[in-house]
Amino acid sequence: MITPLDIENKKFSKQIMNGYSVEEVDDFLDQLTVEYEKMYKELQETKSKVEELNKNLEHYKNIEETLQSTLIMAQSTA
Repeated sequence: MITPLDIENKKFSKQIMNGYSVEEVDDFLDQLTVEYEKMYKELQETKSKVEELNKNLEHYKNIEETLQSTLIMAQSTA
């Protein structure tokens, strides 16, 4: 995955004739870096949140299984 730092450090070769405006390319890369960095951070936060929620889900699944086993045992005993 390309990181914001990769975008910021990207260099283009300069052409003498009919090339892109270096200033326009630099400005665009600056804008792109800012937006990409926001999205990159949001993705990392989302991945962390998903991991945390999956751990919580496993915990509650274990509790559910324990409660079901306890209920079956209580029914058998009664």
